[in-house]
Amino acid sequence: MPFCRFAQMPFCRDDFVGADLEPRILQALAKCEAKQVEVVYKGFNPTYDSFSAMHHAASSDEHERNNTGAFALEENRSRACHGKWEVNATCYPTVEQLKTTDGLRNFSSILMTRGIKKIVTVGLVYDYCVKETAIFTRENMPEMEVIVLSHLTRPSFDGKPGAPYTAALCDGRDLGNGFCSEGGGTKAAHQKVLADYKSNDVAFVREKQNQYVEDDSKQSQEDE
Repeated sequence: MPFCRFAQMPFCRDDFVGADLEPRILQALAKCEAKQVEVVYKGFNPTYDSFSAMHHAASSDEHERNNTGAFALEENRSRACHGKWEVNATCYPTVEQLKTTDGLRNFSSILMTRGIKKIVTVGLVYDYCVKETAIFTRENMPEMEVIVLSHLTRPSFDGKPGAPYTAALCDGRDLGNGFCSEGGGTKAAHQKVLADYKSNDVAFVREKQNQYVEDDSKQSQEDE
């Protein structure tokens, strides 16, 4: 992926083919009726980074608009593959579909077909995939209510002591080798991300004493 070539991160490998569903999520989804579940795939075009489940509709590049975002299998194949996502090779997009997305259903078309008016975004990561999915959905579908559950997402760098966040984001002491020494080093970056959420009318809430309450910048700082 372009991000790996640019960042040269050690976790970027040529033989990496994708991520599996977390086992407990897999089991929960398999218990649902097939018509209730859509499994979408993203990030398989080597030309573009695709953090968001929603495509980059605002891009001036038609190829980017068509090949970013997440895609589901054809409806019939998707239903037949319910609960078999991890064990049946035919339950993944074909090689040709990975190149062209032909026959696949994109995220926005699924939302519109199902008449969905609200989405809840969780998972990894707070400042990339979760953020772009939430914000691009609001940009592309302004009528959509979008909610991020802040207690069920984590940022790429969580600010804990010893985390490899760079000196460019350092609020604390710079070790002199390009990294920070203190756990608050990413606070400014996370506050900027939170401001991006709020400026795009994305609701940012957390669970507190078994109730969902609106998150604010002070609470986010405490999490970091």
